[in-house]
Amino acid sequence: ATTPPYRALRYGDGLFETLLFAHGGPVSLELHLERMWNGMSILGFEFDKSTFLAEINHGLAMLTEGLGAEHKARIRISVYRGGQGAFLPESDRPEFWIELHALKSTPTEFLENIGVATDYPLTYSQLSAVKSMNALPYILAARQAKKAGWNDAILLNHADQIVECTSSNIFFVQDETIRTPTLTSACLPGTMRARTITACKELGLPLIEKDISLTNLDTMTEVFVTNAIQGIRKVKHIVGSAYSSENFPLSDQIRAHFPYFL
Repeated sequence: ATTPPYRALRYGDGLFETLLFAHGGPVSLELHLERMWNGMSILGFEFDKSTFLAEINHGLAMLTEGLGAEHKARIRISVYRGGQGAFLPESDRPEFWIELHALKSTPTEFLENIGVATDYPLTYSQLSAVKSMNALPYILAARQAKKAGWNDAILLNHADQIVECTSSNIFFVQDETIRTPTLTSACLPGTMRARTITACKELGLPLIEKDISLTNLDTMTEVFVTNAIQGIRKVKHIVGSAYSSENFPLSDQIRAHFPYFL
């Protein structure tokens, strides 16, 4: 960053990517960059992709210099609109900030329980594809989960369909078929979501993207959530539903496909 993040602080005028550093480098960097380029285009940033990519790669190389294959860390790339202005910006030039935080523990295998946050519905639009700095629904749902003693919270859309959790995409198993909400439900196109869908194809596991309502929960036999830092975590119980499980045969197959999360 060459100037203070004025617009990021005032308006949340930007986006970010959070990715795992493991095996000596950023994991699935290409998928994260692809989503970042798409989000920057949706937000109207004006940039030369090759120049900006070179700057990002230089920043990543400086931050991760000296980290070996045994190190694991969380990297966050924040991209925001430079310059000032009010709601109408004076510039569409992007600036960025990169952070690295060491991960000192392995991800948990299970979430004992998750609940449903009904007060912060998400709405589908082209902004649903942007991992935006405007994250108030997720913040408030996470606060509700902590207060209620849940490990996480499910967010819904205005049709009361399941969208995602506060920091994860969500998958279900019903009738031996893996199901996950469609992108038009308003869920973020998570990089680990995409990798899980690919893994299911490689493993020969049936998967469909489908709108899922709360009433479907009672018929699910497995539930798991995915994100880029913690990989796949299995959900034992959803509060307020009949769903409860201690056995995760399909989830375990997919989880074993990504050994560096274990």
